[in-house]
Amino acid sequence: MIKFFQFFTLVLFMFCGLTSWAQDRSVGVRIGSGAGITFRQIMPNDVALEGILMYRRGGLRVVGLAEIRKEIGRSNTFFIAGVGGHAGVNRLTNPEVTSYTVLGLDGLIGLEYVFPRSDMALTFDLKPMFEILQGWRFSGNSGGVSLRFPLD
Repeated sequence: MIKFFQFFTLVLFMFCGLTSWAQDRSVGVRIGSGAGITFRQIMPNDVALEGILMYRRGGLRVVGLAEIRKEIGRSNTFFIAGVGGHAGVNRLTNPEVTSYTVLGLDGLIGLEYVFPRSDMALTFDLKPMFEILQGWRFSGNSGGVSLRFPLD
């Protein structure tokens, strides 16, 4: 559990340190296969860094993603795709094993609409993942909807 919090602190400082490079920052909520908060910084050349702190399967996860964003025409709609990883702790209902550590690789593909007057962003995505601890396991049902608000 201590390593999880050390990892989370490192990710948090990494995102805070990149603030001077960022074109815009946003924070919001994410619901879907897990619920949580999301923080994203858009860098030059339509590259974004996203961090998600989510509650899933009775435990907490930290997800870090590097994404590309390409506008579809001039419609305020963006195609997004990314890769990254996650770490966290899941809880079980089995009385013999109360929790276990999760670590894995993540992908992301989706669409995002940015509301012109407010710069709020609504994102629909699929986030498949591979678990690499506790045996190799693929999960393709980790999608979600995010609503982000600008910080700048």
